[in-house]
Amino acid sequence: RPASTAFKIAMIWFSLYLLRFIQASWVVHPTRKPLLFNGPFFRGTYNGIAPNALDVNYRSNRTLVEFTKIAGYSESLKSNSPDLQLHLIADSEKKRPSDWPSLLYWCADWEKLLDPAFPCVCFTYDDRTSSQINDFEAGAVGSLIWSLQRRMADRPRNERRFDGSFDTQGSRKLFGPKDFWNKGIGVVTPHRAQMAKIIHELQSIFVSHPPEDIRNAVDTVERFQGQQRDVIIASFGVGDPDIINIEDEFLYNLNRFNVLTSRARTKLIVFVTRPLLEHLSNDTDVLNESRLLKQFVEFYCVSPESLQLGFIKDGAAVQRDGILRRR
Repeated sequence: RPASTAFKIAMIWFSLYLLRFIQASWVVHPTRKPLLFNGPFFRGTYNGIAPNALDVNYRSNRTLVEFTKIAGYSESLKSNSPDLQLHLIADSEKKRPSDWPSLLYWCADWEKLLDPAFPCVCFTYDDRTSSQINDFEAGAVGSLIWSLQRRMADRPRNERRFDGSFDTQGSRKLFGPKDFWNKGIGVVTPHRAQMAKIIHELQSIFVSHPPEDIRNAVDTVERFQGQQRDVIIASFGVGDPDIINIEDEFLYNLNRFNVLTSRARTKLIVFVTRPLLEHLSNDTDVLNESRLLKQFVEFYCVSPESLQLGFIKDGAAVQRDGILRRR
């Protein structure tokens, strides 16, 4: 029938158009964030502005962007705000605050993970029993986020303004509860069981915050695609060598770790067990993909330092000895 044929032709044309559109590159306005596209249907100039390929990252600081180059991004990629920095309004907490929750382990060394001077941080430790739920990492996430929500400004330092100047002071205002979970903090974990554990931990601590906002801040890598947060905390969780062997293709997926590292604006904190770092897959492709996580932990993050952190289990403190690396 004519109508049916015309419809099919229209859909084929639209599909081809959409594919070309997706492949388009940005045109950068000299004083604004990217507004226009340049592709097969957007050639030439617009109001005298010549098209340029986007080699500028408008999300993250220089340290985070430099790591994405190891993941395969263009060597010409650079940060629009190279010194973008987490802004903690209050001083570091050297003594346990009077309102620190009893459900959370406190130690002064949490500050070393939150130090704004180090955008990339990892903590590695020995755990050969945790499968898809890791009590220590869930507790550590809770302790770090509790400290952040008391001190984290709603605008980082050194962000480039539209006129090219830099906002060196940032904000002196704390995030409100909703924006804290939607813009300030994100927690990424590969397994839904660990996701549920962390959400339960946070909702038990932040009882006055909307539960839905907390749920939206904790998710798998796939669900964080296209999002961003000022601070991203990654909880890999798995320590059991048998589980790692079964799930190595999933856990070491190059694209997942690439997405994870590129969600953060000012800071990325990664928790990972020694067995996950030491595992050598029998699959050559998986072995090759595992290099990105191992490069981040053992080569990109530097200056290893012994550190003892911990968590609360059944009302008692349980310590975890590990190695802190930062960049």
